[in-house]
Amino acid sequence: MGVFSKGADHDFLNHLAAFVNIASEHLFGDPHSIEVGGATDVNKLVRTLGKAAIFDKCPKCSENDRISAVLDYEAARA
Repeated sequence: MGVFSKGADHDFLNHLAAFVNIASEHLFGDPHSIEVGGATDVNKLVRTLGKAAIFDKCPKCSENDRISAVLDYEAARA
């Protein structure tokens, strides 16, 4: 994902948490806080970005093929 200057990764995750909170409040009427800074959060973010990249890799593939590719990705990481 690139190199962050010292502390920029924490700023990014804090901004991401603020975005999730605002989006949840807009969509569901209640804010939703996420914990920021733990390895678990980072791992979930990296896995989600990986799944999104795999899903978008073949725009001409059927949705079932794209979902299967994401499931294969998840199985390989388990």
